[in-house]
Amino acid sequence: CDIITTKDKGVSRVHAEIIVDEMVCMDHLQKRLLHKSSKVRIRDCSKYGTFINKNTDSKEKVHEFANKETILTDGDLVAFGTGNANYSNFTLH
Repeated sequence: CDIITTKDKGVSRVHAEIIVDEMVCMDHLQKRLLHKSSKVRIRDCSKYGTFINKNTDSKEKVHEFANKETILTDGDLVAFGTGNANYSNFTLH
């Protein structure tokens, strides 16, 4: 899905990618697949930055992580551009 914002001119057309990795676990005793929760990553593709606030007072720059990406966890606040576009409360089903 796309997230569209017009609040911040510092948000690029393709600013960041949110990647959901499916985790599948095999139950070898019963020969069936068990699905576990997915890992959710965010990758910075921008000029002005993508920031994560992991329940602290400071924002971390995603482009400073390896491969310009990091794992999102419950409660993370994501900010795009100069910081006027903030998003939280992502729910995956």
